[in-house]
Amino acid sequence: MLRSLARIAFKALPEELRLAWLRRNLRIPPLPPGAFSFRAARTPEEQDEAARLLHDCYVQAGLMAPDPAGRRRSPFDETPGAIRLIALSQLPASSPARPQLAGTVTLIPDSSAGLPSDSIFRKENDLLRRTGGRLLEASALAVPPPFRANRNQITLYLAKYLYHHATRHLGADLLCATIHPRAYDFYAGLMGFECNGREVAYPFVNGAKAIHISVDLPLAAARLRDGYFTSPDPYRNFSLFLGLEEPCFD
Repeated sequence: MLRSLARIAFKALPEELRLAWLRRNLRIPPLPPGAFSFRAARTPEEQDEAARLLHDCYVQAGLMAPDPAGRRRSPFDETPGAIRLIALSQLPASSPARPQLAGTVTLIPDSSAGLPSDSIFRKENDLLRRTGGRLLEASALAVPPPFRANRNQITLYLAKYLYHHATRHLGADLLCATIHPRAYDFYAGLMGFECNGREVAYPFVNGAKAIHISVDLPLAAARLRDGYFTSPDPYRNFSLFLGLEEPCFD
């Protein structure tokens, strides 16, 4: 009851105060050496395992009805240049020969086929396209329940890996995504995303509420730097965290 009231009170604060509070209270637990690796999915088996994880997480969250095949797939998975990024756990519970999938997200480049969010956010995407930059959409994020604890550790490292891959390997200038409105503070406060337009019922996720967000990637770190109260600790300052090299990133 008290926790619910605290959430309501927090949401009632002006956005600037909410985001500043999130930044000041950011704590990113460092990964144990050798415990995780992050890379693009390499085999059909890894692609299939990610589609199964996505299905199970989306069904659990009410974002899709169970599929007989137990997989969530999209035509955009086959877009030329689309890359499914994965986090793999090397923790003792995992088999050395078969690490456990700890998370997945897909990067989809803009193309003649468009982007998944064009189905309902075409106007917002077209405004981004007019800038002339290379636009990607981040889609199909899933982290299984055992890896959601510890201050969203895996989600934050997966977001960092996505940023590195989008900028260093794909030369992206703009990144967009669709999220539930309640996740907005997380993405805006920690990673500098901005909301574009209205809240909708999004058919792509079973009619759940959704908003369109985007970030200018070359400016993201600089914009965030101004918002992190000059903390020199990269595990409390996401703009510095983005610059840390990670041996577990492929």
